[in-house]
Amino acid sequence: MSTVHYFILSLLAFLVTACGSPECKMEVTHIRGNFWGGLTKHDVSTQKELEAFRGQTHIDGHLRICASDDIEDLSALSELESVDGNLVIYDNSHLSSIEGLRSLESVSRGIFVIHNPELTLIDSFDALHTTSDFANRGAGITIGGNLNLKQVSGFRELRSARLAITSNENLESIDIGSNSTGVALIVQANPALKSIRWVVDEPSDSEAMEIGELRIEEERLETIELDPRFQTIHDLTLAIPTANFPTLEFLSGLVSLGEGMIIALSKDQSEAASISLAGLDSLELIEIGVWLRGSFSGFEHLNTLKSGGVGFRECPQKNASFLEPLISIVNSGDGPYRIWFRECSNLADISALLAISPEANVEVSAYHNPRLPQCQVDAIWSHLYGEDSEYLAADYGNGTALDDPYGDCD
Repeated sequence: MSTVHYFILSLLAFLVTACGSPECKMEVTHIRGNFWGGLTKHDVSTQKELEAFRGQTHIDGHLRICASDDIEDLSALSELESVDGNLVIYDNSHLSSIEGLRSLESVSRGIFVIHNPELTLIDSFDALHTTSDFANRGAGITIGGNLNLKQVSGFRELRSARLAITSNENLESIDIGSNSTGVALIVQANPALKSIRWVVDEPSDSEAMEIGELRIEEERLETIELDPRFQTIHDLTLAIPTANFPTLEFLSGLVSLGEGMIIALSKDQSEAASISLAGLDSLELIEIGVWLRGSFSGFEHLNTLKSGGVGFRECPQKNASFLEPLISIVNSGDGPYRIWFRECSNLADISALLAISPEANVEVSAYHNPRLPQCQVDAIWSHLYGEDSEYLAADYGNGTALDDPYGDCD
């Protein structure tokens, strides 16, 4: 379970405690820090209480709309522009629309739209430009556990927030349009989700754009559409089904990647069920590194890569010959490059890496590959770095499934 997913589940449990009573008055103050922060809490659980805020443009303190059985919409908040605190919309059994929040521009803490079973559409945040990310703890905007929610769209003006959309059982589509490195999109565990679209409504000649963080972990997702002007992604995590994503064409505009992990979700985890790197043909830089977990192919599509690290985890291949196109790129490029193998249970032969030139600017490492004899790793290191390499004569956890972990490479 990812850190973000764990946080969201903890948050759901927290809100049950904080807002679970009809009075909505519980004094729970901490979740990974001072969540309420000593600010005034305005608790609303009836339409009459909500009407008291009609006409207000600013609320000083937290607004918690929760445990209501008569609030159907938020039209009383139609003039609200800012909240100095958290905005919590939780467990309202008849709430079918949040249209009344169209004027909302900023929230100093987080927005939480959670467990509202009659909500089918969230598209009311096009004026919103700022929320806090709660010291990188993922507060931002959380949309979760809304049973009948079908679509999330909008957020065209969002400039600073972590937008987390998780555990909405019937959610089918997400369509947002923000353009800012200050925006992180987290999408996880929405079992009916079919499509994600992030395209900015600006002229096509706009400058190259960036994404701060993009995390998509969905087992049944069918399509992803990203604006091709997103040329930089600082932090990328993808867990997507190979059956629906044979390539990474939705990343066709990517030029620079900070760090990331791409997980190929497949029922059989065979080499046949792989994701091709087609779509990364413009990628020039991987600043820290990207881990590829599962089966991948099409490394010739990294032919523009000038520098970067590529790691392999749980790869199904038995030998490293699938990396021949990448070896050619490493031999001809400037680098530095990095190639890592970790926890590849079938990998038994990396001798293909002997084709890397000793003159190449590359780092090769291998850890905890149970069928890979350590002598092969040592042979690669001797070839690349010489007989006195500092890498030699150490235990890297390779070959543990063999009678002799070191092996016989003579």
